[in-house]
Amino acid sequence: MVICAASIAGSAMAKTPTVADLLSQLIALHQQLLQLLIQQQNQSKPLLYGAPDNATTTDQNSSFFKFDSASMNVTSGKGRYSDQADFKISFKVGLQGKDMYINNVNAVNPGIIVKTSNDQIISVSCSSPDSAYYDYTNKFFVIYSGQTKTITCSGHIDPQTSGQYYAYISDLKWSYSYKDIPDFGVTRNGFEPMLFLETDTVYLTKIN
Repeated sequence: MVICAASIAGSAMAKTPTVADLLSQLIALHQQLLQLLIQQQNQSKPLLYGAPDNATTTDQNSSFFKFDSASMNVTSGKGRYSDQADFKISFKVGLQGKDMYINNVNAVNPGIIVKTSNDQIISVSCSSPDSAYYDYTNKFFVIYSGQTKTITCSGHIDPQTSGQYYAYISDLKWSYSYKDIPDFGVTRNGFEPMLFLETDTVYLTKIN
């Protein structure tokens, strides 16, 4: 009976956790919860990040996004006609492990949103000088996994009023397969590298 009682007492003591045990279990649960949150975020967030200047098409980064060039050229009206301007903005983009479908600027739901200061109405077209696959029927680019392709957007500004003008890309949206409405997107406010997708500012004189 004494042995049995001692055994029962020992068993009871073994089942009673100490403060250190409880703290250890709490830390383990916290780590598991953190890992689950990280996995959920990785599954839900778009795979697009800024890439280093020396990144190439063979880099094993999860993604590639880089400003290429931007220009704004003024056509002077010489005091008789309104000044006008032509601009061009170019960037490189791609994903590692996923194909990237980008609706063109003239699609029903464009994946490339080009704007100018003063909310000026402009004509814009986008193409790929290094030949990203393009679907002419549905108006979208396809950049296959591991590729880095260039997209160049060109436009024309005919000002309604005299003032300072510049052009910029405000949004970039894409999907992993063709979608009428893109699944993912980044903006200038939330994705700092897009702040470079902007031309210089020029003054355009409007002649009535």
